[in-house]
Amino acid sequence: MNCLKNISIIFLLSSFILSFIISCDSTDPKPVEKPPGYQEDIPWPSLADSPWPIYRGNPQNTGRSQSISSENFNIDWVIDTLDLHSGISVGEDSSIYVSSQPYLYAYNYSNGLVKWRKQIGHYTRVTPIATSENTIIVHYAGPDIKIVKLGTNGEVIWSFENLEQDIGQLNIDPSGNIYFMSGTILYAITKDGQLMWKIDDNRFYTNSGISFSPDGSTLYLTGNGQNNSIIAFDRINRIIKWSFGSGLQYHPPLIDASGNIYFTSKVDSMNNREPAMYCLKEDGTVKWFFSHSLWSGNSPHHSAPTMDKNGNLYFGSEIIYSLDHFGNLRWQLSLVNVSLGTPFICDVNGNILITVESYSGFGIFSVNADGSIKWNTSDNYFIGESSRFSPVIIDNAVIIPTQDKYLYKIL
Repeated sequence: MNCLKNISIIFLLSSFILSFIISCDSTDPKPVEKPPGYQEDIPWPSLADSPWPIYRGNPQNTGRSQSISSENFNIDWVIDTLDLHSGISVGEDSSIYVSSQPYLYAYNYSNGLVKWRKQIGHYTRVTPIATSENTIIVHYAGPDIKIVKLGTNGEVIWSFENLEQDIGQLNIDPSGNIYFMSGTILYAITKDGQLMWKIDDNRFYTNSGISFSPDGSTLYLTGNGQNNSIIAFDRINRIIKWSFGSGLQYHPPLIDASGNIYFTSKVDSMNNREPAMYCLKEDGTVKWFFSHSLWSGNSPHHSAPTMDKNGNLYFGSEIIYSLDHFGNLRWQLSLVNVSLGTPFICDVNGNILITVESYSGFGIFSVNADGSIKWNTSDNYFIGESSRFSPVIIDNAVIIPTQDKYLYKIL
């Protein structure tokens, strides 16, 4: 009898211990719950492992850096001998690549000294690409227009030649193949510089930029503005999937980690054809739109939005808007006596940076994720003309290009 009793006790204790072990969460402490719309990083093996290897920071054109931006405004160094018309890219060794007529320059990030330069012809508006192979894809602007791959010392590896018209911004797929627009022709060339295919379609906007879907299968192009703002192109089957909106876009759309597409446009059948920030699903249907009064004329839209890690969207002009992932207004900030100079960018913590223009020159605003101003250059306006290309956030610093001879690093 005692034996049976002991067995029962042992069984009950074993069951209790087993239940306790099963109920314990092996992942304790539990990870912080991510908010709806959280933006997971999209792996892109062909790009350099750097905070800003390509135009707008990544192939989805989010304008988001993996680094923290400057805590204050202090000029670390200035280069004043350039002729700038393009954006900046950053290599794995933190080399800064920028095109300045007639050279591509590689600068040392720490001190701003020239590492090397390579003659590339006339000025170009095309931002170089820093690849994971420690190479640079660059546009030669003339007199012979071509795409060239350079080594990290500036040596030519290959060139793709005989382009008849200038090109838009370069983009790269996960395998390293290169895509760009020249006139109304969409080109795809291999990582070895050979033509894969080209598609000519007058619905494409001349020299459009390009965005990639997260899986790399769809290209998003800007349309000609007559009957489309955005075109979704299936690069595998080489067909147009859908188009949307009207009105020209200066920048390709922003694509989030779930494949949603963001841009400002006008639509005949929606919002009384007034401008709105649209969020489209991958199939081209409207997920939501946010009506605003900016860009009410017919001119193209200079400003490109940015999106932070939590999926919050930032865009604007004389008014800065922040929307949550569902299209609801979080806050808005009015700028006085200034106009927006460049596309929006943000750091890994959601702090945004914008360049503004005034009669005194141009300056920088750093705005916290909650809409409060972190710092601004106030009356200490930069010398030079504001670029149409965004600054770059790297290692607690900001590199700022102008549209003339100045390149700044601020800490």
